[in-house]
Amino acid sequence: MDESHSHLSLFIEEKEFCMIHFSLRRLPLALALAGAGLLASAAHAHGTWLAHIHGQSTVMYGHDGADTDAYDPAKVIDARAHKNGNAVEAKVVPHEQRYATLEADKPGVLGYTLRSGFWHKGADGKWHNQPRSAAADPAKVEKAMLGVMYSVSYQNAREPVKALGYALEIVPAVNPAKLEEGDKLSVQVLYEGKPLAGAKVSVDFFDHDADQVTTDAEGRAELKVAREGFNVLAVEHSVAHSNKSEADTVNMMASLSFESKHDHDH
Repeated sequence: MDESHSHLSLFIEEKEFCMIHFSLRRLPLALALAGAGLLASAAHAHGTWLAHIHGQSTVMYGHDGADTDAYDPAKVIDARAHKNGNAVEAKVVPHEQRYATLEADKPGVLGYTLRSGFWHKGADGKWHNQPRSAAADPAKVEKAMLGVMYSVSYQNAREPVKALGYALEIVPAVNPAKLEEGDKLSVQVLYEGKPLAGAKVSVDFFDHDADQVTTDAEGRAELKVAREGFNVLAVEHSVAHSNKSEADTVNMMASLSFESKHDHDH
């Protein structure tokens, strides 16, 4: 992210809410109006995950639970849901306050795509929410990318595990909501339905110093559940864009969120 890009932060009244019961902490929901919408992410600074806020399955975008950005809800597409292992209808509900929620009938798993769109870093050193071809002088564009994010969220511990079929996806070997903090969890990273070797899976997206586990030749990695309560795993993958006049790369991020079981012995 270009350091010179300033945020105009609007803070919603600080309320006690849970991000799928995320520690029941009081957190400000910071909605930063970022000009044309989502800010481009040059590293892993921004991501997306699903949180339960005031009873709604809310699409979040930002650095972590206490630092989230506003976005154009039209960028959230392709909602998917499973219930008892079967696909059920899911829809994206846009809100005027610049966010979106998902709706489905008591789903066991929810997922969506957040398409942040084309971004280029111009001669002015700033990121613009446009393809390279839209720049005043495309030859002076330092870099250009298409940003796409995918997120899958396990809503209960009873749902059987099944991939939702997104282009980039973290698929757990078991329903992670059955596990407790410190338990081992095996995952497989799939890109276009095939194992992705060498991918680095962050065991805790909200902790920027968290361990990363590299997938093997079958796209598999073993990690430990990082938190009691709300967890977000994340992985990134980039491929060349087919049209260099628009972008150099397609930069993808995928997250897997769930609430681990509470240790009742403590």
